Amino acid sequence: MTQDHERLTLTECARAEVQSLTEMRKIVLEEHSHSFRWLMASLLAINAGAAIAILNSDALAPIWKIRAGAVFSVGCLFSLLIAVTAQRMNFKSLMPIQQQIGYWVSVGVDGVRNENQEAEIAKEMQGALKLSWLSRALGWLAALAFSSGLVVTACGLAHNTEMKKYVQSTSCCRDDMRTSQSNDP
Repeated sequence: MTQDHERLTLTECARAEVQSLTEMRKIVLEEHSHSFRWLMASLLAINAGAAIAILNSDALAPIWKIRAGAVFSVGCLFSLLIAVTAQRMNFKSLMPIQQQIGYWVSVGVDGVRNENQEAEIAKEMQGALKLSWLSRALGWLAALAFSSGLVVTACGLAHNTEMKKYVQSTSCCRDDMRTSQSNDP
């Protein structure tokens, strides 16, 4: 294979790589954006909706409303933090993607690869994505907060039910005592 032929092949590969990376970037950004917004909105909605429902409920004592509302509010906070961390990560990854596209355009023009530059761009991309675990962790924490809020709510309802039974049983005793005292000669 001649050097000109090798350079021509590399140029064709580079152009294909640029096209592929450009299309991949578009697809990834669209899909990520759609799923991210849906998931974050869902986590925010279930936690906020539960907090509003609990705070407006007559079935719970005020202390249990505060406890459950606080847990659901933490879930809302985690949901919003998902957006903040994802935005930061996305912003940091845009530059390495642009660098990759520019690099492959350059290779497409001159037919010369630079493995050091490729490694540097890959390293920057890894650095941009190193916090990707944080968005996922916050998502799980938001879901856990919702589940925990449900448990706190259930405990509050159980506590109120027990308190009502206790109050009813003691009021029955008082009624019996009043009846017996009024029947005494």
